[in-house]
Amino acid sequence: MIKQIGTALLFALFYVGNSIPHETKPDLQRVCGLAGENGVIALQGDTISMFSDENIRVQEATGGDWKLQTKNSGGVSLRIAGSHWKRVQNHLPVSAAHGPLFCDRLNQVDISSTDSKLSRALPKGAKVKVVSHRDNSFLVVYSTSGAAVRYDVRVALLEPSSSGDYLLIQTDTATEDGSFCGMQSLDDGHYIILADEPSGSSDFLAVYVYNVANSPK
Repeated sequence: MIKQIGTALLFALFYVGNSIPHETKPDLQRVCGLAGENGVIALQGDTISMFSDENIRVQEATGGDWKLQTKNSGGVSLRIAGSHWKRVQNHLPVSAAHGPLFCDRLNQVDISSTDSKLSRALPKGAKVKVVSHRDNSFLVVYSTSGAAVRYDVRVALLEPSSSGDYLLIQTDTATEDGSFCGMQSLDDGHYIILADEPSGSSDFLAVYVYNVANSPK
């Protein structure tokens, strides 16, 4: 009888312990970079297809050197899963591919005045390009440079504090030498930052992929 009571108690403690919700925090993860010389992209679900008559290259999540890719049918396609990526052979339809609709080539876009509390959480003088709200966090793309055409494009993850202000959780630099050309969501939790990056007589359309995940506190 005592043994049965002890077993039941252990089971109850196990059940209660596993039913307690765990607190999570947002986590900004850089997945990869993909760039095509005078390229165009197609996006659908978890897949990105870059098409170009010239060079296409990939950059690992850790940054650093770009690796030239061997194209398949004029393109390179990546499938994104969490904080990882892999090449796939099947492309999205080239008819769905497009270039950026707008690029801030003079570094003029600045929406900092729309939310002064959010802007105060960023470096002084930061030019806010776009803000995306996800669950209890905010993904912000901004620049700290005053230069035009070639400037830094940075990504920050913020969350509101109990005081009503915002806390800067994480930040990453997508590119140090480009023009911001928009942000799009790829699928649940994934975002891409588009940038135009001049290189000699050519322009590269660069796509930087980020994952916003929930991690245990």
